[in-house]
Amino acid sequence: MKAIHILTIAFTVYTSTAVGQACAYKTLEPGVGKAPVAGGAIDLGAGDDPLKPQAWQGPVVFTHADGTSCTADPDVSLVERPLFTDGRRVVVSTYSGSERRIYFLDINNCRTLWKSPTFSGDVSLTAQTLRLGEKAHKLGPLCVPPAAPH
Repeated sequence: MKAIHILTIAFTVYTSTAVGQACAYKTLEPGVGKAPVAGGAIDLGAGDDPLKPQAWQGPVVFTHADGTSCTADPDVSLVERPLFTDGRRVVVSTYSGSERRIYFLDINNCRTLWKSPTFSGDVSLTAQTLRLGEKAHKLGPLCVPPAAPH
């Protein structure tokens, strides 16, 4: 009986690892550039239109529930939709001309956890995959794409 229990646990751990976790990202609607996130707020800076902005200048600033704040890397600017959050991270889409880039940011310290190569095309994010144009990136155990090999 003990051997069956151990085998069941091993199978469960293996299949959970093999199948991968489901990351709980949801679309973040930034409104005019400020939105609640993780008990605090994100501020995307000045928008291109005061009533219905489609892009924001940055800098990206997170204000936490305790009143502290942090500012993301200055490269995280010219922000556009879509944005996503899982409550611990925010996925920010940026552009320069026709090229786009995605940043995964840690809400607590504004650190860039992952930065995409430049791409063109649409962005989509599912529970296990980030799609940038024609290229798909699997999300790793921390719900961020793994670092590119060096």
